[in-house]
Amino acid sequence: MNLSKITKVFLFVIFLSVLFFSISSTKEVSAESVPEVNIYIFWGEGCPHCAAAKPFLEQLAASNPGVHLMEFEIYNDDANLALLKKVSLEFGFTATKVPTIFIGDQYWEGYTEVIAQEIQEVVEKGLINGSPDIVASILAGEPLSLPEKEQNILPLIIVLAVSTLLIVVFVFARRKKPGKLQKN
Repeated sequence: MNLSKITKVFLFVIFLSVLFFSISSTKEVSAESVPEVNIYIFWGEGCPHCAAAKPFLEQLAASNPGVHLMEFEIYNDDANLALLKKVSLEFGFTATKVPTIFIGDQYWEGYTEVIAQEIQEVVEKGLINGSPDIVASILAGEPLSLPEKEQNILPLIIVLAVSTLLIVVFVFARRKKPGKLQKN
């Protein structure tokens, strides 16, 4: 099989693009690393919904070693109330209810059985896939970065753009020039 020079270059660039994308999108996973899920609850003393949510979340944390519960009482602690305002604004809303619960990039205001089920599902998924700790970043004053899925899409877009460009160049380079007669 005799490949033209442009075909060889095209195949080589595609190979490099695939290699680059596979390397850039691989996460280092250690056999010892266990995904962790951090739950943040902002609650108020005397709130009946908080009184129902706290035991559920405490049990969730106690039964899963990778789950950590951080509690912030806001009725009697102005610093915790300020933290809730800061975190909720970074999440794009103004917190108006307690409990307000944050896990990864999700939040809930209030507490019902439906919310408990949603939290359970988010925690289970987080224990399998990992969960970003956006609240910790906000509390530490770190700038929020794109979620990992969005960060990994950039190399894919680059690979697809380069591949498309090369295919177009390849197709036009292989086209027969008009006006020339072909021999049969």
